[in-house]
Amino acid sequence: MSEQSSSATNARAPLQRALHQVVIPGLVRRRTAPSQRVGQNLALADSDLVRLAQASVLNAHAIETALEELVSQGWPLDRVYLEAIAGTARLLGQWWIADQLDFASLTMATARLQDVVRHWESRFLRSAPPLTGAHQFQVLLLNEFNDQHSLGLLMLQSFFKRDGWRVHNTWGMHEDALIDRIQSSEVHLVGLSICTDRRLPATQRLVRTLRERSLNPHLLIMLGGPVVLTQPELVKDLGADWLAGHADEASRDAWDRVSEAHAVRRSA
Repeated sequence: MSEQSSSATNARAPLQRALHQVVIPGLVRRRTAPSQRVGQNLALADSDLVRLAQASVLNAHAIETALEELVSQGWPLDRVYLEAIAGTARLLGQWWIADQLDFASLTMATARLQDVVRHWESRFLRSAPPLTGAHQFQVLLLNEFNDQHSLGLLMLQSFFKRDGWRVHNTWGMHEDALIDRIQSSEVHLVGLSICTDRRLPATQRLVRTLRERSLNPHLLIMLGGPVVLTQPELVKDLGADWLAGHADEASRDAWDRVSEAHAVRRSA
């Protein structure tokens, strides 16, 4: 590799990290192709994702209108989130990597997708019944500290809230604040999204500190994010309990584990 190409790669590295942190929703990444059938007669083609991505680049009204069209066609909201919104975010990231989209447009487009998830929260919470008894459990879901709230984590929080968990607001939360919360409140589950390998030693120390200082001796720690998805052995290395599945699976898997660890009744 020439010095010039090496310099270009190094200059691009911070943007590549930002892509993983802000755009690619690690905890909602699905193994299925975008064209997977949804329900009996609904499917999302590649051309549909292109249209959604173009709308997200255009303006907020365009992308929200395009997503509303899917709902009017009978798409359940969880599939809109996991197939349409997450799929659009991944396509935007691919466009940026291929130099088909500048970083400013990428940031604006993904911010609009995040805004849709925020604006639709109340209707999303009504879209399915909660898990019986989940209201008994407190959960903290966070990105790496000092990193932006990712679209993936925002959607993951939405699924946990919909399923009835008591989800703490972690916006802007730093490590000291997390430790204070763990010491003062009986939190049952902490979910950490690991987006890069920069903080692995710090994350290992944090997990150890959370267990040592937790008011709840049965605290469970769930990991997710791009780094852990490609290196699942990190779950054990970092001292966590398990690797989160996709957003529509993570909440129910966590419920099974947390309710078993606390031996609580599964009735409302």
